[in-house]
Amino acid sequence: MVFRTVRPMCRGEADAEDVVQDTFVQALSNLSQYRSMPGARFQSWLIAIALNAARKRSRWHRRIVDSDVEPEAATEGEGPDEQLERARNKRAFLKVLAELPEREREIVALRYGSELSWAEVANSVNLGEANVRKIGERLRGKLVSRVQEVLAGEAVSQPKGR
Repeated sequence: MVFRTVRPMCRGEADAEDVVQDTFVQALSNLSQYRSMPGARFQSWLIAIALNAARKRSRWHRRIVDSDVEPEAATEGEGPDEQLERARNKRAFLKVLAELPEREREIVALRYGSELSWAEVANSVNLGEANVRKIGERLRGKLVSRVQEVLAGEAVSQPKGR
């Protein structure tokens, strides 16, 4: 239940698993401070901790967007140049994603990060499916052109020999 709650707010399943782990460590550490309230369930307290942990992690990820993205493990036949190019593309995409307003970033994250259908995304952000689909289509083109701009700007600003 905690995983399903925080997964849409996280960058991936591994990130969500880390949030779940942080949630339970914090909950167990502060269990003596928990006071049952009439009409409130223990689950509500646990979910509140999970949402706060996910938000904290999200803020932390936004702060490191401009830092270097480490190359991921090479795929078969991929050399160092391809790894570096993939890392540059990823860094540019994360930078552009961080520039989006929160609602648009959430729509992109839910659709492509969580791989939800447009109907599920619409339900999550309390908008109509047609509106969410239109926002997604508009954002897709905007993201592609903005990532190309960022990459072109990096190429111009990098010193020769790099």
